[in-house]
Parts: sequence; structure tokens; C-alpha cells
Amino acid sequence: MTAVVSELTWLEGLLGDLEVTLSSPTTLFCDSQTTIHIAKNPVFHERTKHIEVDYDFVREKVQLKKLELEHVPASEQVADILTKTLPRQMYHQFLSKLGAYDLYTPACGGKIADHLGVKLVKVKRKRFADGEFFVQLQECIWGCNVFLVQPIGLTENVNLVELLMMVDVCRRASAKNVNAVIPYFGYAKADIKVIFERIV
Repeated sequence: MTAVVSELTWLEGLLGDLEVTLSSPTTLFCDSQTTIHIAKNPVFHERTKHIEVDYDFVREKVQLKKLELEHVPASEQVADILTKTLPRQMYHQFLSKLGAYDLYTPACGGKIADHLGVKLVKVKRKRFADGEFFVQLQECIWGCNVFLVQPIGLTENVNLVELLMMVDVCRRASAKNVNAVIPYFGYAKADIKVIFERIV
């Protein structure tokens, strides 16, 4: 919260330099009621002695009526889609509020193509019970610039192998250029531990 208040203070100063005055306090939404109570309460408590001086900065802004703290329920905290692993229903709800497309659904390729004004190439894909893939292009892509959009996140290894197979199929079909687009989604820090091993 302190970092956000610092940014708001900087923006307020910038607006002041541009001779724009704010008629009301800035409202800051937070999903932690404990944080809001600590920032609003000037009384020192034994249980909060470990909290750094950062909250004094926020508390000062609240007391000067330059900042208002409002609670927003976690069920309405859209920013959580970027920082936390969410239940499927909440994930799709926040995704629609952001106006974003779920790249894990097949219909997304069509939406991207429509937006860019290009057509999708028909591809026959099949995954066998033993994990093998079969990929076959249904149209000629000779001399074309090809863009493959493949998210890698939910099942990293499977999606990466599928992407590499699609790149290989496009190269064999004499595509002029093959561009792999791999969107990145934020993951909760506590849920994923990445271990890098050196392969010799």
C-alpha cells in the first residue's frame, strides 16, 4: 500500500505542477480490512510493533484528508487475476471484466485473427492415448508468414511440445517465416517453485 500511496503523491505533485487541483481526496481500494484499520488507527498497539514506518506515511495522508481508504471484497478484486491462482469461475469472471480473451479456449484464435483482419489456417490436431501428437495442415502455407499463438502455463510440457511440433510442420510446409507467440500469465509466487537445472 505504501508504494501505491507514494505513486499517488507523485501524481498529485505532477498535477499540481500542471495547475490541476484535486477537489476531493483520492480513494484507494484495498481488500485487506486489517491493513485499512492499521492505516486509519493512530493508536499504537503491541501487536503492530513489528510493522515498519511505512504505515505512518499512509496514516499521515489519511489524517490530512488527502487519501481515503475503502474496502473492496476479494470477490471483486480484479487485480487478483494477475497475482493469484483463482477458482475457475472467478478467473473467468475477472477475465470478462477486463475485456480479455482466455487464450486457453480454441475460439480465441478466431478472435485474434478477426482483430488483425487475417484468416485462420485449418489444422487437424490429434492427441493419442499414449501422449503422441498428430498435426496436419489442411491448407497451403507455402511462402506465408505464420503466427502460432500457444499459451504455456497450465500444462507447460504438453503445450511446449505441441508448439514445437507446429513449428516443425510449418517449416516442412515451406512457410516463409514461423513466429511463435507465447503469452505470459502471472503466477502466484507460493504456488510455483521454478528449479533451473544445468543440463550438460
